Amino acid sequence: MRILHLDSGNEMRGGQWQVLRLMTGLRREGVLSTLLAPAASPLLQKALKEQLPAEPLGLLRVSTLARRNDLVHAHDARSHTLALLASRSPLVVSRRVAFPIRSRWKYRSAGRYLAVSGFVKSVLEAGGVPE
Repeated sequence: MRILHLDSGNEMRGGQWQVLRLMTGLRREGVLSTLLAPAASPLLQKALKEQLPAEPLGLLRVSTLARRNDLVHAHDARSHTLALLASRSPLVVSRRVAFPIRSRWKYRSAGRYLAVSGFVKSVLEAGGVPE
């Protein structure tokens, strides 16, 4: 399996550490992963330092690489939007925040959601995302 990971964060926070650890664990299991993140982001630099496949994030790059992967995993809201605009690949979205859902179209378009907690799951359900 090949997974394209998208993260648009410009800082190294909890979500970015989760992406890095997930990719490291997947590599140990033989899953091929590639990360797209902002060129100046600490996540991109750390991924490259750990010799994980990683490139600068951009709409064209998402479109090109998504076709070469079995799955796209968007790790934040902006990446979710980019994936919807640039890719037809199956989409998984990590949801770490409990903000109310504003775009039902956007949130009905992913194949699966990974909620960080039961509360975040309840926010997704309240926003119309099926379980």
